[in-house]
Amino acid sequence: MRIGLVAIILFLFMLNQLTQAISPPPTGTQPSLIQTGAFDTTAIIPGMIAVLESGVRSVQARHQLDSLIELSSKIGFIPGVARGIMLTGIFYWENPDSALKYLRIARQYSKQQDYKFGFFLSTHNLGSLYLNYGVQDSSIYWLTRALMLWRPDMGLNRHAKLQIDIGAWYSAREDYKHSLEFLIPAMNTLKTTGDTLRLRSLYSTLGVMYTNLQSFEKAKSYYDQILAITPESFMNGRIWSDTYNNLGTLYLDVKKDQDSALIMFRKSQEVALKFKLSEKIRMIHSNMGSTFLMLRQQDSTIFYLLSAKSKIDKFTRKSHSAAIFISYGVAMINSGKIDSAKYYGEKGMALLNDQGTVNLKIIGYELLFQIDSVKGNYRSAIRYLGQAKELTKNLYNREILMKVAEKEFSYEMERKNDENRYLKKENELKAGIIKNQWYILGFAILIILLISVLLIFIANNRKKFQKLNNTKDKFLSVISHDLRSPFNSLLGLLDELHSGYDSFSDDERKHILMLLQSTSQNTYHLLENLLEWARSQQGQITSEPKIIFLRQAVDKIIELLQARAEKKGIEIRNMIKPEMKAFADPILFDNCILNITNNAVKFTPAGGTITLTCHDTERSVFICCADTGIGIPPESLKQLFRLDGKVKRRGTANEPGTGLGLILCKEFIHLMKGKITLVSKENEGTKVFIELPAAHGVSSQVSHSAE
Repeated sequence: MRIGLVAIILFLFMLNQLTQAISPPPTGTQPSLIQTGAFDTTAIIPGMIAVLESGVRSVQARHQLDSLIELSSKIGFIPGVARGIMLTGIFYWENPDSALKYLRIARQYSKQQDYKFGFFLSTHNLGSLYLNYGVQDSSIYWLTRALMLWRPDMGLNRHAKLQIDIGAWYSAREDYKHSLEFLIPAMNTLKTTGDTLRLRSLYSTLGVMYTNLQSFEKAKSYYDQILAITPESFMNGRIWSDTYNNLGTLYLDVKKDQDSALIMFRKSQEVALKFKLSEKIRMIHSNMGSTFLMLRQQDSTIFYLLSAKSKIDKFTRKSHSAAIFISYGVAMINSGKIDSAKYYGEKGMALLNDQGTVNLKIIGYELLFQIDSVKGNYRSAIRYLGQAKELTKNLYNREILMKVAEKEFSYEMERKNDENRYLKKENELKAGIIKNQWYILGFAILIILLISVLLIFIANNRKKFQKLNNTKDKFLSVISHDLRSPFNSLLGLLDELHSGYDSFSDDERKHILMLLQSTSQNTYHLLENLLEWARSQQGQITSEPKIIFLRQAVDKIIELLQARAEKKGIEIRNMIKPEMKAFADPILFDNCILNITNNAVKFTPAGGTITLTCHDTERSVFICCADTGIGIPPESLKQLFRLDGKVKRRGTANEPGTGLGLILCKEFIHLMKGKITLVSKENEGTKVFIELPAAHGVSSQVSHSAE
């Protein structure tokens, strides 16, 4: 068959999720009158049925599985090959020999390829297959092997499914206490993860178990939950059919309500016919025949039992076949056909051996007792009756023990639940305490942070206030010291001129007036510098940087000082290249260069030189003003940029100074994000270096100098 590419791609895309459910749930249908303790499968792989359109057992599905294996093999997709082989085993689930063959191949392939998840899945599926066909020893062998292979990264749901199968194995042996020890944890896991597919399988297993324990309400509650969480569809047809069949068995064997049982069996049959589930009809007809047998409706009994008997094949479980044969034997003895009754009774009992439940054996022995009694074989009849009574006694004792065990287990589970609830409340309480502690700790940390911020703020402001206070003190000190002397001189000269005006000659009066003018100008410059410095300290002077062409800016400053320099015989050289530029405030820059160059003129003797040069780097421009003046003594260098320093010297032509020029330069250069340094040696000259931001790549208004 030619397979569509889209179908193959879709199949591969869905494979990872679908094969999570390829191990068929061992829940299944039950034979009536007796409980075999083993479980037929319900909805073997409904996920596969949905994807492959017509179900995993369809011819199309078989071809798609072959295509999946072939395509995965070609591209080296190991999970595709392994799971494809496993799904082929599921395809042949009703043919145990073929299913066993493919599951073993899948397991061997997964082992060779070191595909651990595939090795685990195939091992689990082998256990499920043996469980489905009632091969108890092989089943528990493979299931326990799978339990040892499981790892957390293989999924909690897969572990829960494994617990369900092991619980079903214990239930088949009527060891319900150990069964519940696996089933209850599995149920808690599946409820948490929301896996309804495996939860249905679990509910079915619990329903069968509580039916065996004659607990109608508990069994029915689980079957009702299956129907409540299972929408009716083709994919879920098996689940609906099996659940109705199990409900019929519950009504028949526990409630002895044959009418309600028949309603359920007919619903099961209706679903099976609707979805063409032919393999389900045998079990349903067997149960319906048993029900009519109890109602003593002989024709209907024989009709349905013959139908069930005709559908027995080599793949039918022995316990199921035995139930049909024994029920048919009872129908035959009711019809007076003793030989047929004996034939089918013995045939059914021969199939049982140790595989049937106690209930079925009791019915078989009672049938053989009636047959031998009618035939006059009293010795064997008494033996059969004794065996039936012994089993009845054992069954009664076992039922009591099982109910006690169930009560003990329920008590233990309730005790554990109480402990868990107590621990949960205790943990919640501890969590609440820890949460509150975290809140308190967080609040405390917040308070500490706020206090720290406040302290830092206070400390910073204290420093700021201290600095302002120091500035104020320095300012007052300068005013009190530096301004007092010039004003004293002014007052002295004025007093002298006033008191001896008539006694002075015109030349003397002109000399005194010249001194008054010089002292007044010097005092004015001092006061102006003080005010500029105060403004800078208060943040009233700001820098508005632009691109400055340095040579042109320096030329304008030289023009202002050229007359003074020529008067002293000093040469000022501007060696700055025309292309040199900086990113600075033009007014502040001019002020700085004027102060520095003016100082150079003031402290350079006649015949000296002043040279201005410049070089740049990627980020900065360096301007140097070097003179051949008298230099600065070492003890004065340390105080040059301090307001409270006492560096006041007269120039080489007895020019007065304020001592504030360099301090203002430092403040202005700092505002322009630059630096100023000074190197000087007494009697050898001074070099002042200014570093400013370079103008490389700066797009701004070009200004040659302050206008």
